[in-house]
Amino acid sequence: MQLVTLSIQLEQYRNYLTYERNYSPQTINHYLRTLRRLDAFLTEINSHQSPPVKQIRSLHIRRFLADTSQRGAKPSTLLHYIKELSAFFNYLISQGRIEKSPTQHIRKPKLPDRAPEYLTVDEMTRLFAAVDLDEKWGLRDLCILQALYYCGLRNGELTALKRSDIHDDFSYLHVQSGKGGKDRLIPLHHHLQETLRAYVRRYDVSRPDQPLFPSRYHKQQRLHRETLNQLVKRYAALAGIEKDVLRTHTFRHTFATHLYQYGVNLNTISELLGHSGLDKVIVYTHAKADHLKEAMVRWEAATSDG
Repeated sequence: MQLVTLSIQLEQYRNYLTYERNYSPQTINHYLRTLRRLDAFLTEINSHQSPPVKQIRSLHIRRFLADTSQRGAKPSTLLHYIKELSAFFNYLISQGRIEKSPTQHIRKPKLPDRAPEYLTVDEMTRLFAAVDLDEKWGLRDLCILQALYYCGLRNGELTALKRSDIHDDFSYLHVQSGKGGKDRLIPLHHHLQETLRAYVRRYDVSRPDQPLFPSRYHKQQRLHRETLNQLVKRYAALAGIEKDVLRTHTFRHTFATHLYQYGVNLNTISELLGHSGLDKVIVYTHAKADHLKEAMVRWEAATSDG
């Protein structure tokens, strides 16, 4: 009887995530990448053979996480690994491959309470102004930056957009199969509407199935996610914006924070972001604390004795 190894299970697990859980390709790749790293680690310590899933114990998972941590992984990364490994071993239990998950008693690392970093309205204005519209790809880059900010899109959601996802009158954006397989409609800010109209005219983005933001080198190829992060960092540098971590997801935090600052309720923000519940958006209430602090500073200045 052939032993069911970890490597053998990966393709079946991919099919399960794709067709039964309806996960996005990006999420599936994240899960499988973590599992391949575990397989590579266990293969190395198991006489260079992929281990049978029934023989994987909590000790192996702890050694893998310890090795990953020693290589510089942050606690947040380890937390993601534990979540993805737990989902995989729970799947194996449901399939009758194992009886107990080796992740069951793994302690999750404690993360520091930290509000997500975001940009101020002034910083966003400077960022947009840093784009040179006379450059060949300037208008495209401005359109990308505005779409990230005014729609709160995930990196993978923006790169997956097609021309047909923009309504004919440019009033709405249709995000198809976002995280968790949820579609949503996002009303478009009038600034983004104007930029999009100019963009699709200048670059002849007309075919319904064409990527809305194609690669510079091929009209039918989507932008790579890392290209977007590099684009964001380049314009941030031009605008003189310095942040510890600045990537496309920062725009998503900024979108939610600014909405909250201007009085939009958390349920609506959650819907616009494509979240399934309020637990993911409660972090944006830090914006109210910031405003209270600013108000106190102004009050102190006004009532000081000079």
